[in-house]
Amino acid sequence: MEGEFGWDSKHAGIFVLIFPDLLKAGSSGQLLGRADEFVCTVLPESPDRNVKYSPGGLLFKVGGANMQHSTSLSFLLAVHARQLTRLNRVVHCGRQVVGPPARHVQVAKSQVQRTATTCQSTASSIKPYAPTTAPTPSLI
Repeated sequence: MEGEFGWDSKHAGIFVLIFPDLLKAGSSGQLLGRADEFVCTVLPESPDRNVKYSPGGLLFKVGGANMQHSTSLSFLLAVHARQLTRLNRVVHCGRQVVGPPARHVQVAKSQVQRTATTCQSTASSIKPYAPTTAPTPSLI
């Protein structure tokens, strides 16, 4: 599984979001492992990582919508970390444990912080409507 989640590739999201239901249904280890495979492709310290990080640490996709990429993967990391915490589980990438669920949340938070910092630098050019400049309903 690739470290992808977006319009073109929804598999990671499907497996992460239905993970608790798979457990309740007594699903096979192969299906359960798909959510963990996703984590293995994203975490920086994973031997199976296949996503790129910019020099500043932001998840990066060549030719893609990088903010969407970073945001969606961070969301899935945070959701899966919560599920792992409830179940007292860790993710194994091959024979290596890639940190407790708190590490997954840490990576997700770092992406949010990097995204906010990136957006903050362009925020000065965004001007909110002031009461005197807001469009009137008759002009919309």
